[in-house]
Amino acid sequence: MSKVKFHASQLKVLEPKDTNELVSASAGSGKTTIMVQKIADMLISGQVAPSEIMVVTFTIAAADEMKSRLNAKVEEYAESHPEDSTKLAVIKDGLLSASIGTIHSICLRTIKKYFYALGINANVQVVEG
Repeated sequence: MSKVKFHASQLKVLEPKDTNELVSASAGSGKTTIMVQKIADMLISGQVAPSEIMVVTFTIAAADEMKSRLNAKVEEYAESHPEDSTKLAVIKDGLLSASIGTIHSICLRTIKKYFYALGINANVQVVEG
């Protein structure tokens, strides 16, 4: 599915695992590229559904980039596999509400979803300061 050439440490991330993963590396090291490939492979193979992934980034721009690249990767696969169009449409639709965002946005979404269990008002907001 991918035309990108990965080096040894990146290929290690792509290996199938039965666990959560943390990928930490310096700027420009290919984190986004490798994670997009890994997540797309897992989604397309049916190993996970979009609702079962969580991608936490430090910036809104990084989260937007991840979403954009994931959609493009699924679209790229769809072009060469028209027989999977229904499955891929479900994946793309699921990516719209997948937990891909900054730590702040994901935590806020979780708090708003479970406000009642926390005993707080549903209209909770982040206060910048």
